[in-house]
Amino acid sequence: MIAAGALAALALGVVPGARAEAAGDTLPLGDADLTDVRASHALADAVTLTRIGRGSQPAPADQINTTRRGPSIVNVI
Repeated sequence: MIAAGALAALALGVVPGARAEAAGDTLPLGDADLTDVRASHALADAVTLTRIGRGSQPAPADQINTTRRGPSIVNVI
């Protein structure tokens, strides 16, 4: 299992011990005026799950997959 994780990290260009830095405080997903709600939880030493929610109102049925209004949820480990 550790070997599989190391291989996946290598394939994705992830360097153990490296830390990703955000380009800014906003997630460039959807329209700029959308509400951005974040929650972070420590999963293990040096491993954090961050859940980012953008937008709060469901899109109308005829606009799903074509609107930038969201809502969108992104999970980042």
